[in-house]
Amino acid sequence: MKFIAIAILIGISTAHGMPRIEALSQIESGDNDLAHGHAGEISRFQLLKSVWRAHTDLPYSAATNGITAMEVAMKIIQERTDNFIAQHGRTPTDAEWYKMWNPRCSKATAQRFQNLCQSP
Repeated sequence: MKFIAIAILIGISTAHGMPRIEALSQIESGDNDLAHGHAGEISRFQLLKSVWRAHTDLPYSAATNGITAMEVAMKIIQERTDNFIAQHGRTPTDAEWYKMWNPRCSKATAQRFQNLCQSP
């Protein structure tokens, strides 16, 4: 519950469904802290080592800790959200938010993310 409160405080939650940070974990890894991706990314948020190192001094292995991974993921997405708002003058939609996290995702995956965020 602490994570949801933090996510809401920094504006990465939706009003209707699952908080975006939870939907992100669900889509990226099925909430698996030990997940490994094809490009070498790890954690429930599928973080690349280069992205991790750009946002924290913690060892990359700490990304397999759910709490630590969430804190770093929230820093990353907040930075990207701030850049989006500065560029577009508005907050991103759920699908845009997910595309900021994973620019190469399919339209179907972005739609699945959006559906999770809008579900009652």
